[in-house]
Amino acid sequence: MANHQSQNPSTNHSTTTVIWDANGQPVIAIGLNEYIVSQPDGSMESRRLSHNIILVDGTGWNPGMLTSNPPIYIGICEQCRTFSVSGLRVRRPSHGLTTLARAKICAGCGTLCCPHHRKLGSDNKWRCLSCAKRHAAGWLLKRIFFTKKEE
Repeated sequence: MANHQSQNPSTNHSTTTVIWDANGQPVIAIGLNEYIVSQPDGSMESRRLSHNIILVDGTGWNPGMLTSNPPIYIGICEQCRTFSVSGLRVRRPSHGLTTLARAKICAGCGTLCCPHHRKLGSDNKWRCLSCAKRHAAGWLLKRIFFTKKEE
């Protein structure tokens, strides 16, 4: 029996992307595995296994999209990360990841807001839902107690 030594060394490359929130807690860890398989006929086949996630804005995303042209960057909506109750509806916290192209910065508190947790105000500025309520209440109080006087 002949002593056969493999001429094709196995090559594996594994990458894990971990996204952390502002409090230092890991939000999600997504992996990417690349490996080369040698076929019985001697040819080499490169395979790539990428894990994807559906973001809160409905976009499918994987870490490979950070190196695409143009890159797709993501951020975390803090309102999605908290437990909330409104009326009869209970909303459990989610990962809160959203694309930065669809996210807006709140003009009141400066947090990042996904499309579900923001509202366009009467002054054409985006605000999170709590800041939008405060802004609307302030506008209403201003209309009640102050009037325009033209001379």
